[in-house]
Amino acid sequence: MKKRICLWFAIIMMLTVCFIPTSAAEKEDIQTKSPAVGDVDANGTITAADAALILRYIVKLETLSGDQEFCAECNNDGNITAADATVIMRYVVHLDTIPPSAVTVTLPPYVPTSTPTATPTPTNPTGLDGVIAEAKINANELNLRTGAGTSYPVVTLMKRDTKVYVFSNSGDWWYIQIKDTQLKGWALAKYIETTNDPLVAYGKAAVNATMYKEASLTSTVLTTVVFDTNVGIIGRKDTFYKIRLLDTGVEGFVLSSAFPTLTSLSAGPSPVPTPSPTPTPNGQSGVTAQGVINAASVHLRSDAGTEHSIVKTMAKDTPVYVFEKKAATNAATLWYHVQIKGEATTGWVLVDYVTLSNARISQYATVAAQVYLRVRSTTTSDKVSETPLAVGTEIGIIGSVVNSGDDLWYHVRVLSNGLEGWIRGTTVTLGAVVS
Repeated sequence: MKKRICLWFAIIMMLTVCFIPTSAAEKEDIQTKSPAVGDVDANGTITAADAALILRYIVKLETLSGDQEFCAECNNDGNITAADATVIMRYVVHLDTIPPSAVTVTLPPYVPTSTPTATPTPTNPTGLDGVIAEAKINANELNLRTGAGTSYPVVTLMKRDTKVYVFSNSGDWWYIQIKDTQLKGWALAKYIETTNDPLVAYGKAAVNATMYKEASLTSTVLTTVVFDTNVGIIGRKDTFYKIRLLDTGVEGFVLSSAFPTLTSLSAGPSPVPTPSPTPTPNGQSGVTAQGVINAASVHLRSDAGTEHSIVKTMAKDTPVYVFEKKAATNAATLWYHVQIKGEATTGWVLVDYVTLSNARISQYATVAAQVYLRVRSTTTSDKVSETPLAVGTEIGIIGSVVNSGDDLWYHVRVLSNGLEGWIRGTTVTLGAVVS
């Protein structure tokens, strides 16, 4: 213990030669300026004298004013210790940076979702500033809609494992973009599984900051985050932030002091406005059936009728999703509104050229009370799934029956995963009738 005290005093005495007290006139002038972290003696520069002043303060040889205590706290741990003097000395010999102000935003601790890879793999979401996470669809089929609600039209139908970018949320809905396409819209968050750590805030670099592979100054250096660069903040670990570069997707750690000001996701780059509702009660509010084209070289047209332009010519056995049905304007023919499976291509085709592979929905509905999907129209029947349907689940009505107990039951299809079964009429809220 005596040797440790002697060593501290030796360091203090050695650094004291660099410490020159500031005159009263200089102090009066400095008080009109904003204090800078690291400049403890307030002389306008950060030198070894500032480190000496911190060490003298620790062993009670000096007192510090409120502004000086602010400037002495260099590593954002809430205490003034020899570690702060070390930060200054590393700065003096150009081994590190010191930020102009202290970080005041509190973030949750960073908990990695997977073991870090040896080499960062950029995702290159060029032009997609505002992405807070990457994800995939975890339902067999999921509607992408123009707004955050089931009354909005369907943009397209996404299949399981479709990869997407996540931008923002509105209640239980996420605003997303399908990877490698320009298709954007809203989908229920519970059917979307993130594949990397989501952002919790945005930050802008206040200095040129070194980005490390791990939360350590001795870790491998990945790159330098240039002054004024916007980044995504994933979380905090000790005195480091884990960040994601928005232009390349590379992730790493930087000293939190390099990002003194953070902004919430809602105030981040490229905010996404919620679109105005445009309900289509008899239109594209969901897939009503699936089918295949039963003839060769069938035209997919821009609207119902042969007078409309050809969107695409489909081969026999092309699989399609079927939406609504309507008559042509100038002829007594019926047409299906369809989407080619695996594509975003939609259009109209004569009903005669589509063979349905499952029963067509006649009406849309939602689940009004948690209920199990049954194999038959009775509560003693086997369950289709051990997971009950949650309130608000979108379903389609295929048929109905009144059983021997005078109870109304609906034959339904769950729109998100295609499961079919029976539920009691008292647990259903009916919606738009399908044309």
